[in-house]
Amino acid sequence: MHTQSTKGRYMLPDKRIIKRKLPSSHTIATWGWKEHPTITIYPIGDLHLGSIEANEEAWKEFVENISKQPDAYIVIVGDMLDNATKNSVASPFEQRYRPLEAKNILADYLKPIADKILCGVRGNHENRSVKDVDLDPLYDVFCRLNIEDRYRAGTAFLALSVGDRPIGDKGTRPMQYYNVVVTHGTGGGKQTGSGINNQHRFGNSIDGCDVLITGHTHNPAITKPAKTVFDARYPEIRVEPFVCVQCASWLEYCGYPLQKMLTPQSSWDNNTPQKIELTVTRDLKLIRATM
Repeated sequence: MHTQSTKGRYMLPDKRIIKRKLPSSHTIATWGWKEHPTITIYPIGDLHLGSIEANEEAWKEFVENISKQPDAYIVIVGDMLDNATKNSVASPFEQRYRPLEAKNILADYLKPIADKILCGVRGNHENRSVKDVDLDPLYDVFCRLNIEDRYRAGTAFLALSVGDRPIGDKGTRPMQYYNVVVTHGTGGGKQTGSGINNQHRFGNSIDGCDVLITGHTHNPAITKPAKTVFDARYPEIRVEPFVCVQCASWLEYCGYPLQKMLTPQSSWDNNTPQKIELTVTRDLKLIRATM
């Protein structure tokens, strides 16, 4: 997992692509007037396990439901642990679990669905411990699940190949490819638009990005911006869209959100969180994000 820099220090390799091959899907979904095999990715972040506002009951139900869906996967967007420390804004004396306890509980929750975790990144709440004592509690969770190769400190570049199709007597090749970029996000959380603007700016800087997933703002949003591609090789000028998903949080509207005068997040049920559906077909590359 770790690589050594020229200065002799170890770092998490954010620019190292995470490659995952997913089997052919058994789930059939309707796209327009046709049906196609489909896999579903649930972007999960801002659980803030340990906070008294965390909706842990809804989280338990979600994990149980995901474990029963053969074509469902998750990506982890950070701030899974509230991780209140003596130097944080949140008080460590107003927590449901202390940080070490919350880390162990999260690992127990994720263990039954560890094979469904495509990748994960840390958030600013986990980064508190990195800054104070050079320990990343979410990375520790991934290590305990034996999936530390799927973890990145800041941004995960996830290359998905899904399904199989025969290529004569040469074996098979993936039916379709999707490129997903996952990062915790930045910027204020009081206005949904600020998070969307940050997403669009960052997404437009990454050629080949099909889906960009962020969290942090606690304001769920789904947008589909596009960029103009000037490709002189073919030659053609084409428009390439990409999907931006801004995750909702798993916090109840009480305590800290009220204290900081944050607005309630839009109507959304933790039992049916946002989802990103990807087709598994040879000729079509379709992405549908809903909440």
